[in-house]
Amino acid sequence: MANRAARLFAVPLLLSATSALALDCPDLCTSGSADCLIVRNEVSDADAKAGLSWLHQILANPSNQTIKSTDLLHEFKIANDPCNRSDTNVTAGGTLTNTGDECKVGGAMTLAGGTLSAHVLVPKKLNLSFASSGEMVVVETHADSNATQDELAVVLFSSPSFQEDWGGVVKRVWFKQDESIIEARACIRFIY
Repeated sequence: MANRAARLFAVPLLLSATSALALDCPDLCTSGSADCLIVRNEVSDADAKAGLSWLHQILANPSNQTIKSTDLLHEFKIANDPCNRSDTNVTAGGTLTNTGDECKVGGAMTLAGGTLSAHVLVPKKLNLSFASSGEMVVVETHADSNATQDELAVVLFSSPSFQEDWGGVVKRVWFKQDESIIEARACIRFIY
């Protein structure tokens, strides 16, 4: 999973930089706000795109089901899972749960002055809720509630200044078939 995700995140950045106070990430990113870091995937990774499209369909039309970890690996064309994730339980009411090892998913991104490493720290326990609104699926991480450290996903940048402006605990994710927007300290839009 890490190698496939590394290809997804190993992309040049087009960015505007400051951190946001009150976040409506889809609106900020659509309007070209400086409070939205835009990451474009210029590397075509058909397997990752097909896997994300498959996952989007499941979340956009939820039903009570268990996604076998082997099915997830198959859909993303991944040979093995370094995170050792369990099967994923999805409910028609919009919850997703999964457990495994804490691990980093991400890679290097090229900037005008060099490269920058960006990762998402996947927690031991994922306990998410989600709702579909048209083609957009909104995923709540419950970071503002009583989530423990073992349940918080975190965006990590190798640059301390990027970490301060953009990184931190993932609060919410807006997910479409061709893009994801992550709310951490500010908004990060991944176009794939």
